[in-house]
Amino acid sequence: FGGTLGSWTSDNGTWAIVSGEVRQTASANYRKLRYTAAAMDSTNVASQAVCRSGDANIGTGVFVRGDASSTVTYYGLVLFPTFGVYIVEITAGSEQILASYETSPPGTGTNTTLRLEAEGSTLRGYVNGTLRMTVSDASLTGTGVGLLSYGGQSNTTTAYMDDWTAYDLGGGGVNY
Repeated sequence: FGGTLGSWTSDNGTWAIVSGEVRQTASANYRKLRYTAAAMDSTNVASQAVCRSGDANIGTGVFVRGDASSTVTYYGLVLFPTFGVYIVEITAGSEQILASYETSPPGTGTNTTLRLEAEGSTLRGYVNGTLRMTVSDASLTGTGVGLLSYGGQSNTTTAYMDDWTAYDLGGGGVNY
C-alpha cells in the first residue's frame, strides 16, 4: 500500500497506512475497510492479502460479499495468530464461525497470506496458498470486498495488512 486510502471506504473503524501497510487502530469487534474504486462484475469473487497481527486476540483478514454500508456484514477469513484461521459470517456485527483451521497457527508477528473465495454458495479459505477450508453458505449477497480486523488495538499490538488483491473468479482483478 502506498499513498492514501483514496480508493477505500472505512465503513467503520479507524484505518491508516503506516510504513506501507494498512493498519486498523480502533478498538471493538469486527471492522471493515471496503474497496470502492471499482465494482466487481459478480458476487463470485476472491479477496486476498498478506496479514499479520501482533497480539493473539487481534484478528486480521479479508472479506467478500460485504454490504455497501456501515453495517458490518460480510463473509470473512480471519487470522488469530496463536489460535487459527476461521471463515466467519458477520451479520450486523454478530459472528457465526462457519469453518476453522487450527493446525499450526503462525504465531504473532508472522506474515500470512489469506485468500477467501466465494463462488455460488461455496466459500473456500486458503492459507499461504493452500486450501484449508470449504463450506457452503448462501445467506449473504453483497458485492463488497476488502480488509477486516477484530479486537482492540494499541500502538504495540496492531493488525497489519498488505499486498491486497481482489478479482472476479470469472476473470479480471484489482491489485492494491
